[in-house]
Amino acid sequence: MHCSPARSASGVRVAGAGDGVIGMTRVIDRLMSRSAFIFVTIIALLYFFYDIRASALMFGTNLRCWNLPNITVTIALILALYLARQIDARMKRALRDLWLQGTLPGADDPTPALEQRIFLGAERTEVMSALLMMLVMVGSYAWTEAHVLPYVFATMADPLVDGNVKTELVASFFLPMVLGVISGLVAGAFFGRLATYGSAAAVLSDPETQLHISPGHFDGANGFRPVGAFYLFQALLTAIPLVWLSGWALALPWYHAGQCYAQAVDPAYTQRLSWQFYGQWLVVACFTYAAFIRPVLRLRHRLKRARSELLTKRMPEIENEIARLKTMLAGAPEKNVRNSITARSLELAREHWAIRNMRCWPMDAATFSKYAPLEIATNIAPILVGPMLSASNASGGATSSPAGLLDGLGLFLRRLFA
Repeated sequence: MHCSPARSASGVRVAGAGDGVIGMTRVIDRLMSRSAFIFVTIIALLYFFYDIRASALMFGTNLRCWNLPNITVTIALILALYLARQIDARMKRALRDLWLQGTLPGADDPTPALEQRIFLGAERTEVMSALLMMLVMVGSYAWTEAHVLPYVFATMADPLVDGNVKTELVASFFLPMVLGVISGLVAGAFFGRLATYGSAAAVLSDPETQLHISPGHFDGANGFRPVGAFYLFQALLTAIPLVWLSGWALALPWYHAGQCYAQAVDPAYTQRLSWQFYGQWLVVACFTYAAFIRPVLRLRHRLKRARSELLTKRMPEIENEIARLKTMLAGAPEKNVRNSITARSLELAREHWAIRNMRCWPMDAATFSKYAPLEIATNIAPILVGPMLSASNASGGATSSPAGLLDGLGLFLRRLFA
């Protein structure tokens, strides 16, 4: 079957997408351009300074009452976009490094062919991801702001309301919602690209992909360190929104407990907003699974299969060869022959040791031990946020302070293990 090709982000021709149609992959390519990054950064910074100015005019130096969620999300957005722009080049470099260091055999660089296989189905993945995140943002605003919409629309339609009030309402209520939905669409497209590159592990694990897996390889990861480092970078990209969302899901009760307004903030609203952030965290965590956890596990499975084959096939060959060489040494050969046999024996012994002690993670031990705690902290520990919020509801909002958060966690653990 013949498929019409389309150009991927890396410049190769990708099968499976129609020519003449600007697909989501090309849209993301434009968003990753330098001009688009500068444009988005300028818009984000303008809104960043607007939030700071509005908060300072209303609350002065009482930082607890500032609109810190909007202020901090701007910094997170700029940082995430800056790093996301590197993703295409890093993927291409990782595949090429696999070839340069011998993990991908062959005289010709296989990167273009591998990219074609990786981008199969990318169009659908990235479109669906973008639509999913947009719907998540729409649902989030419907969940938290639906109760105030009648008042907002009534104010906008009232001819007696001053025009400045309406302008301020647009700037403080409608504009953030519109930007949030658009940001969700863009973020979803980027997450789709991460998921697309997550499929590279499936391509590399495919039995049709020729690999030269070398226990004791100089990179410390059986020749897989470049792609392992790439997936750690993808994990860093998703860790930025994960940390922000889980942090604010827990901090909001304490944040709104201050006397910032003439009327106290409705605790039910704060709870809804916390659950909104936690729900968004769960969605982003799914992309972390697709872009980091599942690819790493796929590569680990491939390495475990290779280790099993080496143990059952190569190890007996090595042991028999070493025994044969030892027998030859016992015959007291000439010195130069003896040195050659000894060197060969040591070489086989090193290979034997490398197979026996072969690790099956696609990263070296130092990198794994350095980043594993960080990945656990950002991807696994925040799972407790939801139960802690439930404990907060059950205890009547007792988790409105940092000490209360620990009490909520203790309540959850007591219920779990009692």
